[in-house]
Formats: sequence, C-alpha cells, structure tokens
Amino acid sequence: MSNIQLYKLIRQFKGIGLSVSKKLCLILGYDSRTKVRYLKKKDLERIDLLVRERVLVDKALDFLIKKNIEKNKSIKSYVGRRHSLGLPVRGQRTHSNGLTSGSIVSATALSFSLSSCTAVGLPLRIA
Repeated sequence: MSNIQLYKLIRQFKGIGLSVSKKLCLILGYDSRTKVRYLKKKDLERIDLLVRERVLVDKALDFLIKKNIEKNKSIKSYVGRRHSLGLPVRGQRTHSNGLTSGSIVSATALSFSLSSCTAVGLPLRIA
C-alpha cells in the first residue's frame, strides 16, 4: 500500500478539504495520521462508502455546480450574466486584469459577425 496519511487520502476526493477529512477520520474512529498501509481493504471500502454517502464529491459535485450556474443564467441574475459573458463573477477587478477570458468570447463573437457579414455580401468596415 501507500505511506500516505489517512486524512491526506480522504482529501484526494474532489470537494473535500482539510477540516472535513479530519472530521470523517473522527467519525470512522481512526487517528487522522494513521498510515494507509496499515489499513485493511475492508477498512478502505468503509471509508469510501462513508465519504460518498456523507459528502457531495466528484461527479455529483460537478453536476450541482453546473446546475446552479445554468439556473443563474436562466433567471438572468447578475452572476448568470457574468458567467454568460465569460467575465469574472466574484467581484474581481477587470479594469487592468481579468479581461482575457472576456476577450476570448469577444474574439469569437467578432469572427462570427465578420464571417456572417461576408457571407451575406455586406462590405467589411472595421473602424
């Protein structure tokens, strides 16, 4: 097995941090510094089952996050509009930073509008 400590093993699940991993170790009755190589396969399966039933991890967490983002977009909240535009959502500065993600969206929109203009036969004027 591995020489890693139990709380570090539990932290490898997506969505579990330090405090949650230590609380899960207490619930299981193990010291958080116990090495994984000293645990039996049955114990590891028990740990995996407890983590998956008590905490949202991996695909379930990703699904919940995507669902919340789509909900914000559909109700057209401020956060949803920022997500739609590809801009920072949590109040970060955009005057001098943070516009690279927005410029990618703008560049694709610009190329789309330019290609649609030439397809229709309109003259291109870039000021």
